[in-house]
Amino acid sequence: MKFTPTRPAPLPAPLSALALTAVLLLAACGGEYGGEYGGIQAEPKAARQTIAPLIDEEGNVMPSDPSAVPVDPGAQTRARRYATAAQAEQLEHAMGGHVISIEVGNDADAAQAVDLAVMYAYVLETVQKVGNDAPVLVRGTDLRRAATLANRLQEHGYSRVFLVSP
Repeated sequence: MKFTPTRPAPLPAPLSALALTAVLLLAACGGEYGGEYGGIQAEPKAARQTIAPLIDEEGNVMPSDPSAVPVDPGAQTRARRYATAAQAEQLEHAMGGHVISIEVGNDADAAQAVDLAVMYAYVLETVQKVGNDAPVLVRGTDLRRAATLANRLQEHGYSRVFLVSP
C-alpha cells in the first residue's frame, strides 16, 4: 500500500478567526502567561504604581499626597491642594477635555504672567465648555508664581485648583 499525503481540511471561518485572534492577543501581551504553567511562575513586566486620585467618584476633592506639598512655604497655596505629576496626568486622562490645565511662564514679570494665565483660564473654560467647578491644574517651573496663580484662580471662583509639583 502506497502512502499519499493529503492536505488537512481547512478550519471553518469562525474557528480560523478565533485562532488568529488568540495568536495576536498573545503577541500583543508579550507572550506572558498570568498563571502557573509547567512549574514556572510568570513574573510581571513591571510593578504598577498605585496613584491616589485627586477627585473621588462623587466629585469631592481628596486629601493631597504629602509628597506633592512644596517644601518652600512661599510656594504653598491657601487651599493646600497639591498634585503630583502622575496624579495630574491620571486626572487629565480620566476627565479628558473637562480639566483646565495651565502653565504659568517665567518670561514676563510675575504679576503680568499671573494675570495672563488667569485670562487664559477663562478662555479655556469657554472653549472647553466647562464651568468654574472644573478641576484646574496649575504648573510652572517657579512654584511661587504657580502658587500665586492657584490662589488668584480661587479668588476668581474656581473651586478645584491644584498646584502640580514637578
